[in-house]
Amino acid sequence: MSEQEASTKSFLKSALMALIHACALCAAWPALSQEYPVKPIRFIVTFPPGGTVDITARIELERVVTSELKNWATVIRDAGIKAE
Repeated sequence: MSEQEASTKSFLKSALMALIHACALCAAWPALSQEYPVKPIRFIVTFPPGGTVDITARIELERVVTSELKNWATVIRDAGIKAE
């Protein structure tokens, strides 16, 4: 393989990757125009109240809700359910 063929092959590979990325961006464009969140977000803590996981979840949820989500988040605390 000559140097010119290698250069052409490299260029075609780069062009193909650029085309794939452009197609992915075009496919994702409608999702970028939607407002987030469109319905309330539920945080499920599956460990009993008062434990390390519960306390950490409360602290992080307070930070996220007050700074970014406002009233769009609720917490469900139930040690008997499993998150799916």
